[in-house]
Amino acid sequence: MTKKISGDNKFRIVEVVGVLLAGLVAVHLISSVNQADLQVFIRAGKSVVDGHSPYPKLGTAAVYSGSSFVYPYLVAVAFVPLSLLGTYWGPFVFEVISIMALAYATYTFSSLLRSRESNAVATQISIFATVLLASPTLISLQMGTLTPVILGMLALTWRYRSSAAVSSLLVVGLAFTKVYLVVLGLFFILTRRPRAMAGTFLLALVGLVLNFALSPLGPIGYFRLLTQLAKHESRQGFSFINALHSVYLGKTGAYVILAIGIMTVLALWLRSSNLIKRDDLAFVIAIASTLMATPILWSSYLPVLFVPLLLFADSFVLVAALSYATSVMVTPDRAGTLMIALQFLSVTLLVVPRYVAQIRNITLRRFLVEIDLSKALLVGLLSLGFVIEVLAPALGIQILMVVISVSLILRSRETPLGSQEAIGGSL
Repeated sequence: MTKKISGDNKFRIVEVVGVLLAGLVAVHLISSVNQADLQVFIRAGKSVVDGHSPYPKLGTAAVYSGSSFVYPYLVAVAFVPLSLLGTYWGPFVFEVISIMALAYATYTFSSLLRSRESNAVATQISIFATVLLASPTLISLQMGTLTPVILGMLALTWRYRSSAAVSSLLVVGLAFTKVYLVVLGLFFILTRRPRAMAGTFLLALVGLVLNFALSPLGPIGYFRLLTQLAKHESRQGFSFINALHSVYLGKTGAYVILAIGIMTVLALWLRSSNLIKRDDLAFVIAIASTLMATPILWSSYLPVLFVPLLLFADSFVLVAALSYATSVMVTPDRAGTLMIALQFLSVTLLVVPRYVAQIRNITLRRFLVEIDLSKALLVGLLSLGFVIEVLAPALGIQILMVVISVSLILRSRETPLGSQEAIGGSL
């Protein structure tokens, strides 16, 4: 006589299937694309070993070709070890480092969810699989970008935010991987950490002196390189500058609006007595400011914001919704209809079994009764963002980033402050 499978076992089986399917989809999509960014870094490392300049010739189209090294010279030095490993082991080791960094970031930023659901290994794997399957995450791994490493460093910054020496060193390191991340220093201003601010300034100064002492390209030459790159690419990506350009606002006006917005947020934060000033809010505001400040924003940058937003996710549904929403924004390279379908199916298999009882009790009448004005407004704004994304991708992405971020942060108010303090820490 056959034994019936219990509800818990059915849940575990479906979850395992979802994890396995997620792994297959991720491996297929990541391995199907040549890691273009990583190849640039490895070539730059090899140029350092050979005593050549890793930079393209200034004033030529090579600067914005997508296959030239445009980062600070110390980044090229950091890739020397990988360049010595060869064309197979170098990319393999970097991919392992990227996956480990992404896993650590996911684990660190999902503290609230793990405290609510379960801190078991199975739960951690499911959360990681859901984050991994978000299209921007897959794209960042497909391209061999620094995004997963940046997320790992952001997680360390959050973990050691109370240590001025460590946190300032990490922020300076982040700024050398992507110059726009220097804006992350806003976190120290919002949370009134003067020692970390001073440490960031001093370490950045030391880093710049060391970088240009070693680099074949001086400060003026490097500034010209970044200016040329930004002038070309700022109107192609999803940046705030490009978003405002799509509504016929000039670059100067866009920067003025951005500066006013950041100064307004800073003034409200420092002056308002009604705001709950927590580290987690300040951290996400600082990260969002970095993405708005950069003149170049590609889809592979988006996890830099969306993964830290896990700080405010207190249910698996929100993690899955974040994965769904970001996956609708962009599509992984060479995905195809089948892979996209399996991508969404995997996330569904990971989240739905956890809420079978609630789903069974949902009726249209109950849904209409329980939905309030704020939820209806959120759905409307999300719908508007996706519609605009079709017509003006940069503007749509910016709207969706703001709406998703604000909605998750506002929802965190429903959580008792005590449990939030365990995550965000008190100021």
